[in-house]
Amino acid sequence: ARDIVSWPSDFFLSTLLPFYRKFRLATKRLLTRLLLGDAPFSCKLRVTGINLLVLCSIAFLFLETINLAFLPASLDGEMAVVGTVVWCILVVELIFEVMIRPNNYSQLIKSDKAFAPSTARY
Repeated sequence: ARDIVSWPSDFFLSTLLPFYRKFRLATKRLLTRLLLGDAPFSCKLRVTGINLLVLCSIAFLFLETINLAFLPASLDGEMAVVGTVVWCILVVELIFEVMIRPNNYSQLIKSDKAFAPSTARY
């Protein structure tokens, strides 16, 4: 029979300490995989045209807010240049998008063929 005095130490040694050791080891393995970039924590950076356009869109969306909230007034000129370059990239993308449309694009959009699975959308 256990007495009331030895119960806390028995509980600590038989239950809490093994749980702590298993939890610590599992956490150590998980953090090691995270820091080394092993699966499922691998992070890959691919620079593609679409990723560049998404980055430009996000930059254009938040550039002025970040400039007004966090940057000194002395950087206004540089931020204006960055904003102008991003805007020009986005305008060129829109121009190219219009240029690659097929000749019958307006009729295609209004027709039933636009929603057919055979119509490729990329």
